[in-house]
Amino acid sequence: MKFLDRFLDSITMYRLVIYGLGGLAVVAVLAGFAGRISYSGVALLLSLGLLAATCFAANYAWATFYRAPTNIESVLITALILFFIMAPPATSLDAAWLVLAGVIAMASKYVIAFNNKHLFNPAAFAALVIGFTPGAAAIWWVGSAALLPAAALAGLLVVKKLRRFGLFLACVGASIVTVAALGLPAGTDIYDLLGQHFLSWPILFFAAI
Repeated sequence: MKFLDRFLDSITMYRLVIYGLGGLAVVAVLAGFAGRISYSGVALLLSLGLLAATCFAANYAWATFYRAPTNIESVLITALILFFIMAPPATSLDAAWLVLAGVIAMASKYVIAFNNKHLFNPAAFAALVIGFTPGAAAIWWVGSAALLPAAALAGLLVVKKLRRFGLFLACVGASIVTVAALGLPAGTDIYDLLGQHFLSWPILFFAAI
């Protein structure tokens, strides 16, 4: 534990999130090639490359327009989060929606800001906007039993770095109460309900990241 504490104290939050999400991305791509998740490794690599390129290009354009300083680490984190919550492209239209999500995310950092600080999480804001369109939506495919150990490890390291276990547990607890209140009256078995909640839904990723 002392080694872990020293490691977390020595690393910035941006770097920790990049390492955590980057490691999770590697696990996801390998799982895709192994057939452990719904998307192929090739599709995941295409999605990651497209989002990274879009976010970096859009961020450069917006930063130049506003003559604002930029944080490359923040751009990479946004691209990685979008990677985990937007479906990999199967068609050119799907790819266009991914590009649009990246552009919206970067735009929100500069357009919807106060005192040079963006007001919303860029990836979450882009997912919200895309969700109101008729063509695409965030699907949070990171919610998978195959990715759960890596997602939990990355998320818990972030929560420990922030020292916000109370907030994290409150979010997870509220989600359990909500799904129980909705599922139990319908006759769903509590064990099946909780199993689906943690193994098939992205609650740990959502609460921590």
